[in-house]
Amino acid sequence: MKVLPQGLYCEPGGFFIDPVRPVDRAVITHGHSDHARPGHRGVLATADTLAVMRARLGAENAGESQQALGWHEPVRIGDVTVWL
Repeated sequence: MKVLPQGLYCEPGGFFIDPVRPVDRAVITHGHSDHARPGHRGVLATADTLAVMRARLGAENAGESQQALGWHEPVRIGDVTVWL
């Protein structure tokens, strides 16, 4: 893990966790405004979090591509396994 200007970066997975600036790949842990921010290219989050993001930010700002992940459902991203 690295702290970069965009936020916490998981280098082995090639994604940011709850980034504070728009990034290519974001894993969003929940829909609070200090975690779910607009402008990301790809977003991985639970279906509930994605719905909150669309409602708060508008569909056009909630991620160009969105992947819904079930609670405790593992997914492999690069060299790491992620679950929410």
